[in-house]
Amino acid sequence: MIQINEQAVDFNQLNQYIICNSKKFTEYIPNNVEPFIDLIVTSPPYWDMKQYGNVKQTGFQQTYEEYLDDIEQTFNSLYKLSKETATLYVNSDTLKRDGKIIRLPDDIARRLENVGWIHQDIIIWDKGKTLPWSRKGQMRNIFEYIYVFTKSKHYKYYIERIKTVDELKEWWIDYPERYNPEGKVPDNIWEHFIPTQGSWGTKKILVTKNLNMLVLFLLI
Repeated sequence: MIQINEQAVDFNQLNQYIICNSKKFTEYIPNNVEPFIDLIVTSPPYWDMKQYGNVKQTGFQQTYEEYLDDIEQTFNSLYKLSKETATLYVNSDTLKRDGKIIRLPDDIARRLENVGWIHQDIIIWDKGKTLPWSRKGQMRNIFEYIYVFTKSKHYKYYIERIKTVDELKEWWIDYPERYNPEGKVPDNIWEHFIPTQGSWGTKKILVTKNLNMLVLFLLI
């Protein structure tokens, strides 16, 4: 058992869910807790593009700079709670305003770098399904960005666990010197189609057992 906000939370249960604005989640974390986060996977609201339910979310009715200030504050809190080996995946996309593209992923990245996060990689998420129309001067967008950050240069990254040999076998006979028998490293274009609407579940902050394993934060 652990005491949080005068209430006892039983971490023998697999997960505890906390629904709140991302600026407020630290109120649910014990004081003076040691950094415990190994992994963060999140997709913050794309400024004021969409209101997700009846909540005061980051970006809603804010200027762009106010929104980025809140993003920086949230990821600063996460930085302090993350282990030195922690990894952060941020899904975001560009948006169009007043006839021009706003490079939201890059602006978020700059704010994270202000905090201390180190930008390691860029992954393209091929969503497959998307809206069948586009804006003037822009083709239909079927992808988004996933930016990968780490807290330090000594992060956990087990790429060997997901190497494959399926596409290499036929080449090994003629060109064995060109290929590693351990397999091919996955590329940075991920094809994961969007599930049927309604199957996402609710937007929650996930804190796993004993506060020392996987932590998944979805920003609201």
